[in-house]
Amino acid sequence: MKIGDPILLFDKTDAHVSTFVIEQVESEFLGGVFSFTENFNALQPLFERYADMVEGNSFAYVDEVTDEIDEFGIYGETQGTRIAIFDIQIYGERGSLRLQPFRTEIIGGDKTPHPTVGNDPV
Repeated sequence: MKIGDPILLFDKTDAHVSTFVIEQVESEFLGGVFSFTENFNALQPLFERYADMVEGNSFAYVDEVTDEIDEFGIYGETQGTRIAIFDIQIYGERGSLRLQPFRTEIIGGDKTPHPTVGNDPV
């Protein structure tokens, strides 16, 4: 993946919640801009709460909010490839995300989860 590439973000119901356009590629994360869809409305308060906690150095309930965000099962898709994503951070329209190593798979339009372990299908 490179600067300018879009990653479509979906929730576990396969609803398109955002498009993320890569502006920065680092070994640990991708930085960029999020373009939210109407489906993001349910997630927005959670990300705002998370950002407020981090910015205010109030970490007591960060894990709880992170768990609530994780329950939405956000995953990415780019060029027919499903991408497992974790640690999404959103501050306004900008933010970052990390990709799960060895969890990318070709799905060819099928959004049914296909579990993998390492590089081998289960």
